Amino acid sequence: MQATEPLDPTAAEVRAGLARRGLTQGDLAQHLGYSRTAIGNRLNGSVLFNTAELRATAALIGVPASVLIEPASRP
Repeated sequence: MQATEPLDPTAAEVRAGLARRGLTQGDLAQHLGYSRTAIGNRLNGSVLFNTAELRATAALIGVPASVLIEPASRP
């Protein structure tokens, strides 16, 4: 069985951003004040991130919020 990217391109972009910064799911959970389970659900695409979460996440990983809010429109 092959590992696949989440169907949600936003979740994939968040995961990539965390990896680039050497951050973990736990780091994001702490930053947002959520449980690791809640963040895991967002990172695997089963729960969508809301705009406020994406803005806070973008600040943590050092990218403009637009990168996370509209990942499908990026080239």
